[in-house]
Amino acid sequence: MADFDQAKQTFSEVKKSLDVNKSLQWTTSIEALKCTLQFVDTPEAKLFIDEYVFKVINLMTQQSPSKLGTYEKQVMEESIHVTLRIVLKALPHHPSLLPVLSRIFDNTIPYYNGSKVGYTFTPGNPALRIAIAKKFQEANGFHLLNSVLKRPDFTWPGCEHVLNILKILSLNDVLNGVDDSTKEDTMNAFMQRIVSLPDEQLKRENLEALVNVNSILSVLSSHLTTQKGLSHCMDRFHVFWFDIILKFMNSSSLVLKLRAWEQLEDIIQEAKATRPLANSYTIEGAGSEVVNGTYTAANAHPNDHLTDVLKYVKQASKAQNIPLLTLFRCTMRTKAKWWFLSQADIEKPGTDKDIDYYLHKSSMDEEREPPSRGWTRSNPGINLIGIDPAPILKRGELILPVGKSKESYLDVKLLQWFKKKALVNLTFGSSIHREIVARSGKLLFPRRVQRAH
Repeated sequence: MADFDQAKQTFSEVKKSLDVNKSLQWTTSIEALKCTLQFVDTPEAKLFIDEYVFKVINLMTQQSPSKLGTYEKQVMEESIHVTLRIVLKALPHHPSLLPVLSRIFDNTIPYYNGSKVGYTFTPGNPALRIAIAKKFQEANGFHLLNSVLKRPDFTWPGCEHVLNILKILSLNDVLNGVDDSTKEDTMNAFMQRIVSLPDEQLKRENLEALVNVNSILSVLSSHLTTQKGLSHCMDRFHVFWFDIILKFMNSSSLVLKLRAWEQLEDIIQEAKATRPLANSYTIEGAGSEVVNGTYTAANAHPNDHLTDVLKYVKQASKAQNIPLLTLFRCTMRTKAKWWFLSQADIEKPGTDKDIDYYLHKSSMDEEREPPSRGWTRSNPGINLIGIDPAPILKRGELILPVGKSKESYLDVKLLQWFKKKALVNLTFGSSIHREIVARSGKLLFPRRVQRAH
């Protein structure tokens, strides 16, 4: 172990090397990190933490494993472990260490991923990253992180650093070892910090990183909701999502305004994918009159996890000479999933013996439920006997789990939020822009987000 005078000399050497030469010897690097850990509570070490620890570990971890010998690899791994110990010991008093923590968690580090030079690939060591993450988790690192996020002198590190930290939390090996309250506190703290960012800071952020942060927060909220029964976590995330979209819309940056409408498209798809399925559909306007009428779900059971695609049936009537008709989804030979309106074969329903009237060539976001419009009576290779005009479908009553109301679902909340925030006025206000108007169509003319009946 170094004495304090030697430590100060090492700090001085590192400062000079980095400030003047922009390089550092391996031996000096690891020695500086060890001295920082040993004398972490001294003013000299604290200053070194704030100004140089990130520079040291960032420079070291940029090195390609193809250029490292046995000694350098040993120093690399030891340096990462010592850096983690510095973070765990000093983090509560040094918010500046968040970028350092982010760096040793960063999955793009060449030493973790490996590197390719020409046709030669040098394997990395991804297990080291996982080991570091688990050590951080086992040392109650996320609890320490929460205390830093709540500090009044907290300085926002940037979305790229936040993304690296949240990626680690979302790993199954780590996630399962963190208690639920700490997960929730971490998510809430980051969401609060993001919503509180001033417009000038948002304009400097890496927007792709910010969108990815949003995605991981969604995954973590879903984990706490579906696996832990903490439904308020997803509700809180949706509030955050609404808030950040509105913040983008009110930004002075056109780029952020446009990104707001891209996020709205994502939230619309989320609303469609999570809204309750309909117990029935009313079909109107079909040229083939026999198709019109009410179709009722044949395999519906109200529960929280209804994910099976439903089949809807219009019962036969011998008195009125009306056959059994079905509204169902079929997986084609191409793996595409299309919806059909058909007369079911009595002996072999759902086969090519059915008599098909209309079909809908559904896109991926239309596979879960029968689309309201876009049906056709013609398609090469499929015999369809329906006549124009094509039908229009309207959703009937919803299949709601006991104790849940339609107002608790995202699709209704989205529409309520849209009205409350007067987004039409915001879109067509004094800052109107044709690109914003063009992207707002899916919400302003909500063919895809239909009000629940």
